Amino acid sequence: MSAPVEAPVTVPMRPIERVFHIVTMITQFGAVLPVFQYLTGEDPNGVGDSSPVNSGLMAIILVVSLVLGFRYRQNILRALPSLTPLILLLLLATVSALWSAYPDITLRRSGTAITTALWGAYIASRFSLRDIIVMVAQSVGIIALASLFAAVFVPALGGDSSFGDINGPDGWRGVISDKNSLGIVMATGMVTMLYLILSPGTESRARTGWSAVFMLCLLLLYQSQSRTSWVAAVVALTACVLLRLTYRRPAVVVIVVTGAVLIGVPLLIFTLQDVGAMAKLLGKEPTLTGRVDLWAEVLPYGALRPWFGYGYGAFWVEGSPVTEAVWRALNSYHPPHAHNGWIETYLEIGLVGCAIVALRILQMLISTMRAVRTGRDIDARYLLLVLLMIMIFNMTEADLIRAPALFWPFLVIGPVAISKILRQDRRQVPASRLKTWGFVSRQPRPPLHPIPAARANFGRTAAAVSGR
Repeated sequence: MSAPVEAPVTVPMRPIERVFHIVTMITQFGAVLPVFQYLTGEDPNGVGDSSPVNSGLMAIILVVSLVLGFRYRQNILRALPSLTPLILLLLLATVSALWSAYPDITLRRSGTAITTALWGAYIASRFSLRDIIVMVAQSVGIIALASLFAAVFVPALGGDSSFGDINGPDGWRGVISDKNSLGIVMATGMVTMLYLILSPGTESRARTGWSAVFMLCLLLLYQSQSRTSWVAAVVALTACVLLRLTYRRPAVVVIVVTGAVLIGVPLLIFTLQDVGAMAKLLGKEPTLTGRVDLWAEVLPYGALRPWFGYGYGAFWVEGSPVTEAVWRALNSYHPPHAHNGWIETYLEIGLVGCAIVALRILQMLISTMRAVRTGRDIDARYLLLVLLMIMIFNMTEADLIRAPALFWPFLVIGPVAISKILRQDRRQVPASRLKTWGFVSRQPRPPLHPIPAARANFGRTAAAVSGR
């Protein structure tokens, strides 16, 4: 007999609140501001600038999140221990205004990060992981439809753009700021759609809809011409399929892990030894379209302030002496960030900030693996895919601590959601869920005195038979 299909956990949500959360996600994914900038004629490529639209949206999100968070404050308070590294990171980002050359920018960016963190902590403590995954899929689906419309009918908004990638091919940017960001969002959307398609408990009608959105995301991913997003999509989609194959199959786990080690380790060594050869395979030049030159240029500036950096959001500011010096050294190439999440973190909040972020990711990985192993929520596996995407994309992009951005909310949502899962009473977990993803958890311990218990049962049975 086959194992029963496990139904995903869901929490009822009012339609108006669902709309608010989806609009907030779309804003975090970077798909609102470019449209307003196009309609108002603002410069979309301004580095370090503040948009009144973005400030207004963040203010609305902050107020609503505070109201909702206060109503369900007990959920958030129980999740506070899991937020310790994040609180330290936000505190460091805010305090960095003291040594920032642009304290107003630092405080404004810190406020945006805090707003996103409050919203992420609320939805993670209030709703289930399946609710959040579905909202991510719905948000990306809306962005995909809007981007296709913009690229086809409003090419000035969503057509070809090589912003930030002067030597790479032009690609669609849709309703996102640039083609690389569109590629990141579409790759994440494809992984999310495939996860829902393969996930136990998904209805057949829903699978059909997710499959259609998957194909739309695939089209936009290709049209973005973001090669890094292509690679990340292939790796993450493969990991998604493998996660599904290993579900309840311990033998497959051994095969997958062994294959990953035998293939992944040599590939990693080859990539580290010959980045140029790997770049040529992806259709890029050996300098990764200028990124290697950029890293060589900015790292010496980071060494001048190694411990606490230049201030959160204060390194890349148009008109800043440091930014202008880097741009002059790169000639016509004017990058808006370091094109590497760890280098960007190093420049803004130093080695201390990098250590806190690393601790955050490690904490999320360990707690997620623990939740997967114990089988308390079938959707905990999705966070492993998110972590994989974060690590891949931040090799050539800078979305590790930037807010609003695609992956910043997940660094809040992930640990809070997992801490809530791990707090579940083990006695409430069905027996079928004690064995998940190939890992067998410890079974409930037998009685400490089984012999007296057996004697008592025997006595009751004998009395019943004798009619006493």
